[in-house]
Amino acid sequence: MSGQFKELGIPVSIVGPGTQPESEDGLTLDYMPMPKEMYTYEQPALYDETLDNHPGARPVLEQLQRVLTGFEWADECVEVIALTDMEKDDLRFLLRLLGEGEVSMVVRNPVRYEIQESVLAGVWLVREHLNDGSRYQIHVGALPVPVWQYTFDQAAERVRDTFDSLPDGVMNAPPILVELNEQAQKWQPGMDAHVINLTLLPQTPEDLEFLGQHLGAGPTEGFSRGYGTVRMLSTGLKNTWWVRYFNSEDKLILDTIEVTRAPKVLQAAKEDLEDSAQRLDEIMETIA
Repeated sequence: MSGQFKELGIPVSIVGPGTQPESEDGLTLDYMPMPKEMYTYEQPALYDETLDNHPGARPVLEQLQRVLTGFEWADECVEVIALTDMEKDDLRFLLRLLGEGEVSMVVRNPVRYEIQESVLAGVWLVREHLNDGSRYQIHVGALPVPVWQYTFDQAAERVRDTFDSLPDGVMNAPPILVELNEQAQKWQPGMDAHVINLTLLPQTPEDLEFLGQHLGAGPTEGFSRGYGTVRMLSTGLKNTWWVRYFNSEDKLILDTIEVTRAPKVLQAAKEDLEDSAQRLDEIMETIA
């Protein structure tokens, strides 16, 4: 996240270098380096800082504790905590405390949202860019509200899949478009993802370019780090994502298109939120 996040000294990671425009204040985004080893949870180091030094952070963290403890899991259920009227030092402390988790996202519909999962899985830091500035929120759930609400709200029910002629080198892309149209029409909440493994299919570079042109790019990009990275892009076809897996050397090892509401690798699970509730309790004991 750019601008105020950078001013607060918070290291932020959104998708990758060179993919995002400069912010309105002329500051560029900071990005997490590509991971070289397995990502694991580490409790944030807060040195000698306590909540007594940051009174504005206490009610937010106590509310987050209540939300995590009482969270009732359901599809697309999200609890939102506004971070309004916080002093800069308190906000800096809060963001540093929550830290960076595995997943970051950008949603560009209808405004720009920059999203970073915290070290508490299922707890998301959301920055909404508005005409009069930025608004910060914490979202608790499998995914934050903008992903559920805006990723496919303007997506096509189907894309073109019949052609009188094809560009040179395009051989296998049209049947894939036919399959994707069929699966996108059939998919319903609760169904497993329909995955097309492009790595196992005889795809030419021209095929992949053709698929990209006709599927189009949607408003949501996601980036997940672990052992290697996963990059996810919503397409212009409803409930359809292009998902690419890279190893620790940033080499593409698996190239897929998924028909689903959102890839599982992007989402927090019910067990994640239960673990996060326990972790937050431990953190609160440390900084009380």
